[in-house]
Amino acid sequence: MTLSQRVFLILVIILCLTSGLAFALTRLVVLPQFDRLDHEYLHHRIERVLAALAAEQNRISASTADWAYWSDTYNFVQGSYPEYVSENLAPESFQGLQLNLMLFYDAQDRLMFARAFNLEGGQEVSLSPEVITQIGSTRYRLSPSDPLSEAHGVVLTEAGAILVSARRILRSDRSGPPAGTYIAGRWLDTTEWQRIAAWSGQNFDVWSLRDNLPDEVSQILTGLKGTSQSHVHLAPSPAPLVPSPELWAYLPLNDLWGEPALVLKVVHPRDVYLQGMDSLRMLGFLLVIFEILLGGVILYYLQTRYGRRLNRLMNDVEAMRREGDLTRRLDANGSDELATLAGTINNLAKDLAVAHFSLQESNRSLQQSLALTQTSLERLNVLRQIDQAIASDIRLKDKLITILNLIRDALRVDGVALLPEPHGSPALPAPVLSEGFPLPHVAWLYHLPSAWLSAVRMHGRAQVIQGENLHALSGLGALDTRLLALAPLRARDHDYGIMLVLVSRQEDPPTPDDEWCGFLEALALQTAIALENAQLLLTTESLNAELKAAIEATLLGWSRALELRDRETQGHSERVVRLSLALGQRLGLQGQDLDDLRYGALLHDIGKIGIPDSILLKPGPLTAEEWAVMRQHPQVAYDLLKDIPFLQRAVEILYAHHERWNGSGYPRGLKGEEIPLGARIFAVVDVWDALTSERPYRPAWSPQQAQAYLQEQAGVLFDPQVVAAFLAMLEEEMLPEGQPTASTSA
Repeated sequence: MTLSQRVFLILVIILCLTSGLAFALTRLVVLPQFDRLDHEYLHHRIERVLAALAAEQNRISASTADWAYWSDTYNFVQGSYPEYVSENLAPESFQGLQLNLMLFYDAQDRLMFARAFNLEGGQEVSLSPEVITQIGSTRYRLSPSDPLSEAHGVVLTEAGAILVSARRILRSDRSGPPAGTYIAGRWLDTTEWQRIAAWSGQNFDVWSLRDNLPDEVSQILTGLKGTSQSHVHLAPSPAPLVPSPELWAYLPLNDLWGEPALVLKVVHPRDVYLQGMDSLRMLGFLLVIFEILLGGVILYYLQTRYGRRLNRLMNDVEAMRREGDLTRRLDANGSDELATLAGTINNLAKDLAVAHFSLQESNRSLQQSLALTQTSLERLNVLRQIDQAIASDIRLKDKLITILNLIRDALRVDGVALLPEPHGSPALPAPVLSEGFPLPHVAWLYHLPSAWLSAVRMHGRAQVIQGENLHALSGLGALDTRLLALAPLRARDHDYGIMLVLVSRQEDPPTPDDEWCGFLEALALQTAIALENAQLLLTTESLNAELKAAIEATLLGWSRALELRDRETQGHSERVVRLSLALGQRLGLQGQDLDDLRYGALLHDIGKIGIPDSILLKPGPLTAEEWAVMRQHPQVAYDLLKDIPFLQRAVEILYAHHERWNGSGYPRGLKGEEIPLGARIFAVVDVWDALTSERPYRPAWSPQQAQAYLQEQAGVLFDPQVVAAFLAMLEEEMLPEGQPTASTSA
């Protein structure tokens, strides 16, 4: 069997399978869905008819409630309102209410009044006692225990079906006891059914069970006995193999007592189903036509291509032999003999091409290895020369110039510059150090785009700028630049600046590949090591001088360390030291006593080192537990400094500066002259500074308020002689101008 024959057979099988599958899906899936939609539409029609009938029932029920719960009706059935009939039961009332019937029964269940009215003729009609009795029996459906109960529904009488509603007669405020029963109704005659049809928008047929029912309706009603469900079936088909054009639904309507009274027939045309069948037939026809056309096109295409493939295969093999192009590939699509042959030739050519390529790559790799070895030796020699320059004892600037020249030659660039960090460094201070830049052109190095410098510092890698990115140098007076590269001068995570190399020549510029950039980074690292060594030497020389000043600044440093921890104490120590020394001199202290007072005032809050930040920096008032922790800071200060010989007497001041004259202070509860004089002096000054300084929770006190407080607490919290001397000092204007603005004292 030829390839064309096999393709034709496959296309025929596909056509048959597709047509059979489409037919099966249509019968099993699609058409049932169309039929379901028609059934749903039919049920919607039934629901509309029932909704219209229920709306009419609700209208009658509402009218019944208006008349039954009316004091005039209540008085009428009790016999106290004889004019009720003439005033309210005129023909216009029936027309306005669209009612055919009104019945009034008194509390003894006697018929007080009955009137029927023909709405179309506009005149009163008479009803037989049997009909009135049948309609009046509606009142027996009312609940005897609920005066507000209602009974409504269909009543089938000899005169026809009527839609009725019955309620107990109560006063207008619905109070009782019930005076009787009121029944209203509307005949379900042809006119009424037409109104319901108009409201629902549906056409239907209705039969009464008292009528002679058609045989079909009788049979269906027998099958629906005892149920209120509708029965749906297809209308008779007009011809064999022709689907039924309509769906018929029969629904029994029960009367007030739950017995079948009426039969409702609703007809729905099967438009969805029939239109769906027509569409599916057309779709099937088009599918068959499409598959036939597609099969013809495929056969023609294969027939056309099959003969050409053999000629093309022969021509390609001849061209491969003639040109020696082993990368040329033959068309090997398909699974026939030609495709197999083409695939075999392709594999053979591929193996030959791989062998040839491997031989070429081996030769190329050998050449590259030799070149890389030579380059590596040259670069190692440059690094060795830089190491020698670093180890030499020449000046730092001479070392750096030697290194820059080595770098310029090794990288084959025109200029090299070292750009110091903005904050500067003793090893690489400003200005820029460069080699290969003409003096007039050095100035533009100070104005390089900050984005370039930031990228180098952030990533710690060399950055190459060339091409259009160099437009940012226009207008800076730069040389004609073809390439610019930046690398960080970083050693041991310390930045000394940035190395910049520049190429401006047009002939034989270097290629800034990854290897070149890596060598640039290595050279920058060696340069940074040289700067680091210089930095270490300069640092070592300055350590001796700094160590001499460290001891002198230790005490002040401790005090300022506390201020750095607690921002609110900033400047507090300097102020209290100044005031304490002035007050101590006034009280006769001199020499070592004044020094001890100075040290004690300066370090009075050193114990707060041991207080947690959550307590020390709390913005609001402290709790009792937090105060207990805070009051430990004099003891912490004493334990911290007691073993320092030259602070022995100063420790007593800071240890007792929270003791009070009356013994209410802490930590030891000293009182009177048990408290060292220096501590008594500092206590007054400390409180004065705290009161006249702002706190987060209160403004600063005025000097007058603070003086009044000190006078009030003299002899209570403070030494009265110290307070008197301090206030006298204030009176003599011995205080410096201006008051502090921030302070803290625990």
